[in-house]
Amino acid sequence: MIRKPKIGLLGMMSTPFRGDKESHFTNDRTALQNLAESLGFELKVLPDGIYSPSDAAAAVEKIEAWRPDYLLVQASSFASGDFIRPFAKLGVRIGLWA
Repeated sequence: MIRKPKIGLLGMMSTPFRGDKESHFTNDRTALQNLAESLGFELKVLPDGIYSPSDAAAAVEKIEAWRPDYLLVQASSFASGDFIRPFAKLGVRIGLWA
C-alpha cells in the first residue's frame, strides 16, 4: 500500500500588519483541505497563527510530532525573518507561500 504524502501547513503573521490575516489563512487552509481530498495527500494544519519567535519554537515541537514530508508556510503578512529559523532546522522541505 502506498503511503499518502503528509503536508504540514502553518501561517506566519505580523501583528502590526493591517488586514484580516486570519481570514486569508482560513480560506487558504480550506482550499488546501479540498485539494488534499481530491489529490490524496494528508494535510496537517497548525491552526494558530505564528506571531513571534516563541510561537515558532512551540510550533516546531508540534510539527516534529507530525513528521510531515513537506511544510508549507503561508505568510499573509510581513512576518519577521526570525520566525522561519526554527523551521529550517526540522530537516523537512519548506515552501514559502506569500
